[in-house]
Amino acid sequence: MRDIIIKGGTLILPGSVMENGCVHVRKGKILHIGKAENPRFRDNPGLQTGLRQTGFGQADLLRQADTHHSGMDQAGVLRTCKPEDSGNRPLVFNAHGKYVIPALVEMHIHGYGGCDFEAPVSEKDGVNNNRASVKGKKESPLSRIAGFLSGQGVGYFLPTIVYDEHVLKSLTSSMEACDVPERVMGIYIEGPFISEQKRGGIHNDKIMPVDPSLLKKIYELSGGRLRMMTIAPEIPGALKLIGDLNRYGIIPALGHSNASLAELKALPQSTELNVTHLFNGMSGVSHKQPGLAHWCLLNKSIYTELNCDGTHVHPAAMELSFRLRPHNRIVMISDAAPAAGLVPGSTEATMRGKKLFVKHAGVYEKDSGVLVGSGFLVKDSIAAVHRNHGIPLWEVVKMAASNPLKLLGIETSGSLEAGMDADISVFDTDFRNCCLQLFKGKVMHIGEPV
Repeated sequence: MRDIIIKGGTLILPGSVMENGCVHVRKGKILHIGKAENPRFRDNPGLQTGLRQTGFGQADLLRQADTHHSGMDQAGVLRTCKPEDSGNRPLVFNAHGKYVIPALVEMHIHGYGGCDFEAPVSEKDGVNNNRASVKGKKESPLSRIAGFLSGQGVGYFLPTIVYDEHVLKSLTSSMEACDVPERVMGIYIEGPFISEQKRGGIHNDKIMPVDPSLLKKIYELSGGRLRMMTIAPEIPGALKLIGDLNRYGIIPALGHSNASLAELKALPQSTELNVTHLFNGMSGVSHKQPGLAHWCLLNKSIYTELNCDGTHVHPAAMELSFRLRPHNRIVMISDAAPAAGLVPGSTEATMRGKKLFVKHAGVYEKDSGVLVGSGFLVKDSIAAVHRNHGIPLWEVVKMAASNPLKLLGIETSGSLEAGMDADISVFDTDFRNCCLQLFKGKVMHIGEPV
């Protein structure tokens, strides 16, 4: 694996911003971070001899970095082979005028680009019945979405579904055959042990009473990949089930819940908890009947997901969360639906058998008009949160990268620091265009110049 140098960009570090910075990647890890004028980058003949400097764009990389293009694989990974005389010269990317950040994380995502993690899958070949192919190769929704997400600056992601036995079997099968297994952090299931009163876009037939034997079955169907499950803590048997989730190594996520403050006080204090999309699908903030959202704002130890697309949560409620909750316990999510990434007004995508349409940042069921997800990804909210709420950019990036990884127990990624995995994304300053994406030092995406 060749060294990579990302040179001259604005680096978003854990607690600061470094202008005109450089990142040196070696063997999948960040070797060094420093200013471009640092002698290490400016004068070291080992780094300067024979370097090929490139802007962003596959044509530039292939022409100037002495690599031969052999297409994009199923996961959207650029495949290259080096000629014999190329040696070990690093690839140098010019990031001047761009942000260099840790790769973003999509911790709550149902689909993207018309692809759905819950899409029916053929048992014969383990791929989507409405599959597309790349150079004759059949693809699962998982592989296609992985490729799409690389192009949006995303490293790790957590496929999210509503519980259905067939869907879970299909997703588990796809994960076993997946060509990007390291990027997939597991499976996130919303339900089935939730409140009918706060079901949101989850259909009634997917809601079930608490049943420890069903939880065991779900865990086994996932092949041990179930990492997070949404549960309403007020329903009978839920508190005991939270203990069962812990024993399986599954993170309980409180949500789709109508819990009162009194009911929430019964929760175990030592349990690591997440909260599914704060404010959405839960009892709210009230001076007389405080519910789950109110409890979250007063709690400093739990993690809370926050959808910042401007449709799911009013900016005033976002501001309340930013002021009251520790920033290292907020996880920015998209809750992206399969229609995300499609043209507004498009109705070609479906989810759970229902046609979807995109309006502004929201994705809705066409027939019922129920909001079922976002048309945005996490990247699409970063600039607005920074600008509209006065949150330092390094804090916003932390919410979108390191916080979800820490919640899920991944400590080797999520920040630009020497020794960390080289999971890196380079964006234009409005975060609309991802110019470069690395995962463990491997080039996953190179954007075209803009």
